[in-house]
Formats: sequence, C-alpha cells, structure tokens
Amino acid sequence: MYLVDNDGLHPIQLNEGTSRPEVISTPVIVQQASAPRRAAKRSWEKEVLIIGGSAGAGTAIGALAGGKKGAGVGAAAGGVGGLIYDLLTRDKK
Repeated sequence: MYLVDNDGLHPIQLNEGTSRPEVISTPVIVQQASAPRRAAKRSWEKEVLIIGGSAGAGTAIGALAGGKKGAGVGAAAGGVGGLIYDLLTRDKK
C-alpha cells in the first residue's frame, strides 16, 4: 500500500493482522524519499508553432523583398532560424 501526502507517494509497511483503522490513523512509512520531479518539457505543438511561425515570417519578408524566389529563400531561412531558436531555448524552464 501507498500513502499519498503533500510530499509525494510513499510505501507503507503493513504488519499481519493490521486493521484498516490502524493503517489510516498511524501508517508506518517505509522510506521518506519521494520520486524526483520531472522537468517540464516543451510540447511538440509549441515547437511546431515556433518553427512554423518563423518560417511563415521569413516567407512574408522574402516575398516582400524578392517575390516568389525571395519567399522560398525566406521560408528556408526562417525555418532554420526557428529550429535553432527552438533547440537553444528548449530546456530553459
């Protein structure tokens, strides 16, 4: 059995013949170490928005500057720039 409290999930020790009210009133915790918290990761949806938004902005700027060919170059440059930004800022939380 396990005990859930503000510090996490802890295994408790049950002796033979222990009744339910005894367990509830005075649980014997076997170990106090709680599980380490996982680092919050950026969702893949947010990564797609970062890279896609950068590519879209690059497309718009490239189209204004150089027409169709500029839009292609701008999309590629914006996508690569967004990917680099995503990789550099991925673990900053």
